[in-house]
Order: sequence, then C-alpha cells, then structure tokens
Amino acid sequence: MTDHSDDASATQRLDEAENASFNSARRHVGAAGFVQQEVLEQIISAGKEQISVTRSLRQVIAVTQAQLRDLSAHAATDQLQVHVTALEGIVSSSQEQARTAAELREVIQRALADVRGTPLEDVSATLLNTLSAVVCRQAEQLQALISTALSEASTAGQVAELQQVSAEAQARQAEAEHEQEERELAHLDLLGAEALERVRALEQGGQTDAAQRTALEQQAEHTRLLLLTLEGDGNPQQ
Repeated sequence: MTDHSDDASATQRLDEAENASFNSARRHVGAAGFVQQEVLEQIISAGKEQISVTRSLRQVIAVTQAQLRDLSAHAATDQLQVHVTALEGIVSSSQEQARTAAELREVIQRALADVRGTPLEDVSATLLNTLSAVVCRQAEQLQALISTALSEASTAGQVAELQQVSAEAQARQAEAEHEQEERELAHLDLLGAEALERVRALEQGGQTDAAQRTALEQQAEHTRLLLLTLEGDGNPQQ
C-alpha cells in the first residue's frame, strides 16, 4: 500500500525544487532588459500555475474518491450506478488533467534550463504562445470539472470543500490576469519612453518637421499594431 506521507513529502520536494528553479532563472537574468524579463516572467507564471492546478486537481480527486468509498456501502441500484459512473468520470478527467499539468511542468523546467544557457530573445515565441493558451484552457477545464463535481456532491462538507477549491482557482486566475495586464502596461510605458527618446534624437539630428512627423507616424503605427495584438490576445476566441 502506498504511504501517503511519502507521497506528500515527494510532492513538496518537487514543488520546492521547481520554485528554486524559478529563482535561479531570475538570478541568471539579473538586470536584463524588459523583453528578457517579460519572457522569463511568462514562463515562471505558467510554471506556478501548473503547481496550483495540480494541487486543485488532487483536492477534486480526493473529494470524489471519498464519495465513491461512501457509495460502495450502499445497495446497488440503477440510480446509484449513474451517480458512481459520473464520479468515476470526474476522477478520470482529473487524473488526465493532472498528467497534462505534470508534462507541462517538465516542459517549463526545460525552458528554464534553456534560459540559463540561451539568450532570452532567442526563446521561441511559439513556446510562449503555447504556454499561454494551455494555461488559459486549463483554468477553464478546471472550473468545468469543479462544477461537475459540485453537481454530484452528496454532503454539505463536500460542497464546501469544492467551492473553496473553485474560489482559490478563480482568485489565482484573476491574479495572473492582473499581472499580465501590469506587464503589458509596463511595455506600453517603455514604448512611450522610446518614442520620447526618438523625438529628442530627431531634434538633435536637425531633421525637418516633415521628417520628424513621418518618423513619429511610423512609431505611432508600430504602437497601434502592438495594442491591437494585445487586445486580440485578451479576447476569447469566437
């Protein structure tokens, strides 16, 4: 029989090792530029979310398996079998999502290892986009799973525990979205500062008003396109 205390200790050691890798990567980047820090923080944010998602899934599995144990003491009926099948489906889906989270945690750890040996500007944009998409999809799937588990909960205690898991997951998602917004605003501030420096450089270079206007229009168009990209990333897919 598996020793749950050993499992808990192994899980804690894994979480601590991953958090240590986040700090190590941050030390490696040090005083790097904004782009490098942004790339790193996106990877770390995704990594932390995987740890949290895994914990939430374990809680859902524990509550659901407890329900299954309670039901095993009751006489079999068609209605009971429907309930058992639904609970077994929740456990299976939770375990599948947990495996996905574990695989993604490994991908993130490899990405952080690359960060310590590769210029961050060379980190694949595809990786970042994939991480972002997967994290968003996981948050949606977790909430859907919790909602299903709540609909099958048999006691007030089970409902309260699942509601707490849901509230914590929603709070994490809101915090992650806020942090992303803060990074995007910081990026826009940086663009504004760069535009100001460009104006000064143009003035010092003695360019004509027409030349300055053309250069600034190009800079404004670049910023407009970036804003459109950010707004597009923030909208749900139709």
